[in-house]
Amino acid sequence: MIWKKIPGYSKYEISIMGDIKRNFTSSSWMLKPTKKQSGPYVIRLIADDGKRKEERVHKLMQKTYMDKPPSAEYVVYHKNGDKKDNCLNNLAYITRQKLGKMTGPNSSRKPVRKVCPVTREAVDFYTSVREAGRKNHMSYQTVSDSCHKVNKKSNMAPDGYIYEFDR
Repeated sequence: MIWKKIPGYSKYEISIMGDIKRNFTSSSWMLKPTKKQSGPYVIRLIADDGKRKEERVHKLMQKTYMDKPPSAEYVVYHKNGDKKDNCLNNLAYITRQKLGKMTGPNSSRKPVRKVCPVTREAVDFYTSVREAGRKNHMSYQTVSDSCHKVNKKSNMAPDGYIYEFDR
């Protein structure tokens, strides 16, 4: 396996598979990245200046193995969408705009419907909880609580309607 020293972190090496190890005088230790809530895998390293820093593994791969991006609008992305797979063959440059078009539909936005509690018929439809809150003059948290049925006695919102996620 090919290992290279990470620029700015002379005690550490990274492989083309995205594995990271710390070198000591007589041995070396493999390090395990952790997953941030937002998605990327990060690892804590001690830089050459002695400061402890948290770095994204794919950014370390970029610094070590990849050429500079063509311009500032290009970012590194995972070709197969798996953020745990930091193999050099899985990383490439793409414009922020194209990346947004690729990942935007997978966002956590869920459609919401406004239901009359008496007839149980849909009165209106919204693209998200935030839109439903905005158009009905209440906080999005109130609509979210109604959708998640937080209040066990009644999941009715203050305006007298029930809000549900539309499937």
